[in-house]
Amino acid sequence: QHVNFDIGDTLFIYTSAPYSKIMFEMEVVEVDLPYGDYIKDSEYWVNPSDFEAGKRNNRYCKFKFVPRAK
Repeated sequence: QHVNFDIGDTLFIYTSAPYSKIMFEMEVVEVDLPYGDYIKDSEYWVNPSDFEAGKRNNRYCKFKFVPRAK
């Protein structure tokens, strides 16, 4: 969470090529969450010390998917 989201904010997820468009609408449902309550993704980090620093220095948030009307 590198920006200051508020609960209820709407955000859009853009995908690059081959789609190159906004594909998902999300709603912020929780903010300023501690790392320990969520996914342990250390296996995806190249440098373990960067992973540990990220846990200490970053904030996390949770989104929910907002289905689009067809």
